[in-house]
Amino acid sequence: MLNNIGLPGILLLLFLIIFPLMFWKIFTKAGFSGFWDLFSILPGGVFVLLLVLALVDWPANRKSDA
Repeated sequence: MLNNIGLPGILLLLFLIIFPLMFWKIFTKAGFSGFWDLFSILPGGVFVLLLVLALVDWPANRKSDA
C-alpha cells in the first residue's frame, strides 16, 4: 500500500503528525484548549495559530483573584 508513496508522501504524513502535536503542546502550555491544533492541518492554519498566540491574552498569564 505504501510502496508508491515516495518522499513527498512521507513528508506530508510527517507534517500531518508533527505539526498538530507541536501546536497541541504549545497551546496547552499557554493555557488554551489543545484542540486549536486542528487548524495546523488546514491551508493557512499555521498563520491563524500564530496570530492567536501573538494577539490574545494567554490564560496561563492571567492573574487570579485569590
